[in-house]
Amino acid sequence: MNKAHFFDIDSLIEINNKAWVVDKDNPTIPIMKISKSDFNLIENGIYRKQNNKMEFNGRTFWLPTDLYNKIKIKAKTYKANFGNLAISLQEFYNKSIIDEMDFELNFNTILDLKNKVEDIYIICSKQTKRNYETIIEKLKEKLKEDGILIKNFYYINETLYAQDIDQTRFKKIRLLIQHLVGYKSQGDKFINEEITRYDQISYYNNDFDTLKVIDELNSILEVMVSKTENGLRDVIKEDIEEYRPSLIVNKINDNKLNKLETKKVIMSLSSIIMTYEKYNYFLK
Repeated sequence: MNKAHFFDIDSLIEINNKAWVVDKDNPTIPIMKISKSDFNLIENGIYRKQNNKMEFNGRTFWLPTDLYNKIKIKAKTYKANFGNLAISLQEFYNKSIIDEMDFELNFNTILDLKNKVEDIYIICSKQTKRNYETIIEKLKEKLKEDGILIKNFYYINETLYAQDIDQTRFKKIRLLIQHLVGYKSQGDKFINEEITRYDQISYYNNDFDTLKVIDELNSILEVMVSKTENGLRDVIKEDIEEYRPSLIVNKINDNKLNKLETKKVIMSLSSIIMTYEKYNYFLK
């Protein structure tokens, strides 16, 4: 059986990036820093109902009340006008700052593959190649020292800023589908250009919604097949029936007793190919 392993880079590298609250008149000095985990909640709109908003570059961020009040106090300390404050992501997209940041490597899971002759890929979903190339080179060197060779790095977002979390997940799924089917895609359909096909892919990530990939794989596959030209569509359908490729999704946990939470799905197509508006949106 032809197998491959795909790791999201965030499951291998931990960088303590933080969002800054800055005065627009002096954006190089942070008035306050917000942790990545807290900022992810803010970015997801979890605190929208608390009605504490801060706008920056056309985007609205909704803050929890306790943080909102702390920022007000900090603004007074720095003699900054609260209405002139903004969210800055310097530690996420400013290469000169990123190059100087400390980071930790977490190789516990990937080193389990050390003696296996199976292809390994790394998906860079939240980083741009340019901004993170120094850290990624260090990652490659360290993995090579440990006997782990990476077949390819995939950069699926052109920019860090204004990424859509759902859209990023769909891009990952589309990439995995390509390698399970053996054909590249263009927009929302497969094209007649072959890519390395695997009977089984194991995907690893530590995001809270990692296991959603299992539920969405075949739905997105159906949309893509339905959009593909007839001849290639028939070939893909026959290959899926013959090889029955499978995806194993591994959510990496901090719990040492339960390091991996694993689910498996076998690729399949319904007898009637349906179009799902939700997935069509993300596949455009």
